Amino acid sequence: MEASTNVANLSTLFTYRLFAVQDITSMLILQLLSMKVASCHELCIHSSPFAAAAQIAYYFKTMVNSHPIYGADTEGSFYDENVPEFKMKRLGTILDETKELNGGKEIRGVTTVYLYFGMYGASFA
Repeated sequence: MEASTNVANLSTLFTYRLFAVQDITSMLILQLLSMKVASCHELCIHSSPFAAAAQIAYYFKTMVNSHPIYGADTEGSFYDENVPEFKMKRLGTILDETKELNGGKEIRGVTTVYLYFGMYGASFA
């Protein structure tokens, strides 16, 4: 790790626990105290689900010979227009104001909703 990670603090950390009783699943979200980036990195490396050298080696081995497909910049949303709780087309952010100031002009993928699809191992740069 670089020297800068020894001094940088992560001030907003969260962890969660899932609880399942019969058909009901609940999530408890806990906010943690701050920690240094280097400490968080060490915790991630040595945490049992992530301390999996064999899985990491397998991932990179399979990536060398695979040719995953990645679908980008597909206009649309899986959310119904009538869902009042979460409208991707109107989140009430500064982007909505930008669109209004431009006379309703849209910036595709910025002020409009895009979908992204990817196979295992797909990534984009």
